[in-house]
Amino acid sequence: MINRLSISIVDTTEHATAEYIKEYINSNNIFGVFEYNEIEEILKISKLTTKDFITLLNQSSNTVDPIDLYKCTRNTNVSIQKFEEVISFLNSIKDFMKLGILDGVIDFIQQLQKQVSDTTEELQKLQARYRKVSPAYKVKDFFDNYVALRNHASEDKKLFSKECEEKLWEVSIDKEFLKERNIFHAACEKGELNLVKSLIEWGCDKEMESPNKRTPLIFAAQYGQLDVVKYLISIGANKEAKDNNGNTSLIIASSKGHLHVVQYLISVGADKEAKNDNEETPIIIASKRGQIEVVQSLISVGANKEAKDKYGWTPLASASATIHLETVKYLISQKADKEVSVNGGATPLIIAAQNGQLEVVKYLISKRVDKKAAKNNEYTSLILASLNGHLEVVKYFISLKANKDEISND
Repeated sequence: MINRLSISIVDTTEHATAEYIKEYINSNNIFGVFEYNEIEEILKISKLTTKDFITLLNQSSNTVDPIDLYKCTRNTNVSIQKFEEVISFLNSIKDFMKLGILDGVIDFIQQLQKQVSDTTEELQKLQARYRKVSPAYKVKDFFDNYVALRNHASEDKKLFSKECEEKLWEVSIDKEFLKERNIFHAACEKGELNLVKSLIEWGCDKEMESPNKRTPLIFAAQYGQLDVVKYLISIGANKEAKDNNGNTSLIIASSKGHLHVVQYLISVGADKEAKNDNEETPIIIASKRGQIEVVQSLISVGANKEAKDKYGWTPLASASATIHLETVKYLISQKADKEVSVNGGATPLIIAAQNGQLEVVKYLISKRVDKKAAKNNEYTSLILASLNGHLEVVKYFISLKANKDEISND
């Protein structure tokens, strides 16, 4: 235990004692060792933490009169670092020095502390969010930017507007085959109706073209996003806009088999006979892709089943080149010309044989098509199947007693 005698006579000055003040405080005997006037002089040149000062006040409890305590400690240099220490400091001197007048001050500081804390927390959140829309952030991952815009469109309109001002929606996917899509186009493609609406309401052009000239409506139609298609049409999007291959929204939707989109676009007046750069109509491209439900829907509204592309291919000819037997059957059931001559005289049978489509060949034969018709007046179905290595088709023709000695007129 430290007592007054433990300090040499030459070190009993206030300066020397001040160096040991924390030891006296920790030993809980400062008021038992020193007189009040000595304590005042020592504390005047001491530097205490808030914790040390409060410990000192606690030691005065029940032994030191509040007035004497005030006189002893009034000039103490106390280091205070944060709001919590201010409040603890004031509460302690209020209690031990009987200064009830400090209640209002303490309440005010507590309210101020809460306001500062709330403001600091909000500022940190805003800083974190705004860092995401800085120019440096814009070059980061497309998907992070997409998710940020999508979420903020629903949850934080102010931040969403800030991101739009930074043109965050212009960020494109950093992959060669997807570079044509920016975030606005991707939102249409993914069917994010709320994000699409928010971007357009903010000011994005509903006819904004990608590098491949695809509009938001074309992107939505391509991926079967009916709700987005309806919204875009409702605000006047051009349903006949074409991409750089001449495809309209209806042609794209038909090729992908999005029946409900096809039906809706036709219901609002989309041109069912529109042609792309290859002069393919919706029914031609749907037949080529085997989208039978779309083909049926287009036929039901009067689409031309004998339409021809720039190479003369009809829907039936296009379907015959592929494995889409059901489409072939349906078109023939609708009286499509099964002997139509395209591309130098090739009939659907010749096209099917040349492409090795055995089941289509069998079906067409069952419908009594001319199996001896010749392309360019030279090559029959049997010869073309042979030249292209389709052995099963060759065997089938031979089994029908086709003239296996047929040769080119050369």
